[in-house]
Amino acid sequence: MIHVRENILTGRRVLAYLLGFFGLIFAVNGVFVYFALSTFNGVHTENAYIKGLNYNAMIEAAERQAALGWRMETVLTPTERGDILTVTMHTADGMPVDGLDIDGMFLRPAQDGLDRPVALRQVGAGRYDARVELPVRGQWDLRLLATARDGATYRSAERLWLK
Repeated sequence: MIHVRENILTGRRVLAYLLGFFGLIFAVNGVFVYFALSTFNGVHTENAYIKGLNYNAMIEAAERQAALGWRMETVLTPTERGDILTVTMHTADGMPVDGLDIDGMFLRPAQDGLDRPVALRQVGAGRYDARVELPVRGQWDLRLLATARDGATYRSAERLWLK
């Protein structure tokens, strides 16, 4: 005689399936939450919604800047007492642009809390300098805003790599 055992679905088996299924879901979600929280470096865009609303104004400002025809060149020279940031401003035909107020910010793209402001002073025809002491070497974003006496502005953003 052959004895056939039937798979009977009992309440305990249903409970075990449910607990196993939801236990697996909670475990996988726990791993995802751990990696999401442990890899976030804290860098985010301030006022992203407002910046999005002002997008057309930013395009108009870029068109006004292009109409000025100014050109900005930046050089960061390492010295024993910190780095020297040199900015040279010229018109489209090569004439120096004098009398600007140039302020800026060194931003660390990979870490919060290391940003450094910089204010440049005019030292020659179209040439502006500032001494900069950055806490670490590596990758930095330099954002500059040059403002003329008549209110014309020139914005610059570039990425620098400091060895």
